[in-house]
Amino acid sequence: MKKLFFILSAAALLALCGCVKQPTYSDIPHIDLKSISKTLVTLPAGGPTTDTVQVTLSFTDGDGDIGIPENTLDTSCANCLCTDHSTDNHVIANSAWDIFYYSYASGFPDSCISIPGIGTKYIPVSSKYSALQGDITFSLSVECPGTGTVDTLRYSFFIKDRSGHLSNRVLSPPIIVDCN
Repeated sequence: MKKLFFILSAAALLALCGCVKQPTYSDIPHIDLKSISKTLVTLPAGGPTTDTVQVTLSFTDGDGDIGIPENTLDTSCANCLCTDHSTDNHVIANSAWDIFYYSYASGFPDSCISIPGIGTKYIPVSSKYSALQGDITFSLSVECPGTGTVDTLRYSFFIKDRSGHLSNRVLSPPIIVDCN
């Protein structure tokens, strides 16, 4: 009798584990700004002229095609000026990049000087569970802007999946750069 009870209990437990429902998300990626390592960057005169700010984005993607295709990782973005945003589509269409951001300095209505692309590791699509959620963490280089000794920067982030779907855009809090 004890054996039968044990076998039925184990079978019931396995049946419950097999019924775990896969989360459903839109096939269009969605991001949230989870964290930013600092909102005050101090770069003293005569000292280092750059510092880094670490950014973490949370994402969801229903079809799980996040990450650039294998063997195409390229973290450079030469000649990607977007002052007039004429090259944005070319940069966004590049399969070697899947995280994009605009940088804005205070006092300039459209101070985006480039739309850099960052490539993330390829995540294979699972045949059993395609929906994905997770975090992406990367570092941005912050330098003294040419507008004076103290300035405020903001960043607008978005990602692209391998199907070409663009996520929503999220805006960072103001980052004060003090270059005294």
